[in-house]
Amino acid sequence: MRRTLCLVAYDVREPKRLIHMLHTVKDFACGGQKSAFECWLSGREKNELLQRAQSVMADEDAFLLVRLSVKDTVFTLGIARPARDEAFLYLG
Repeated sequence: MRRTLCLVAYDVREPKRLIHMLHTVKDFACGGQKSAFECWLSGREKNELLQRAQSVMADEDAFLLVRLSVKDTVFTLGIARPARDEAFLYLG
């Protein structure tokens, strides 16, 4: 199964929905912080994440999923870690 590195970010206004969205996105994330996460997603996983996120959201909320190119250089500053390699499974 081929996976693509994606950046997922959200802005959810209501605390109960915010916690629900956090748990939804973390089910697919390999790293991230606050409301921005790196996710290695297959086509099926991307569709599932989008459906689940949509079910959490209200009209005032925002959700963003951007496909990233692994060929480009990733720059990190401070204690940030670069995106993890998709060839390995990381358990936290």
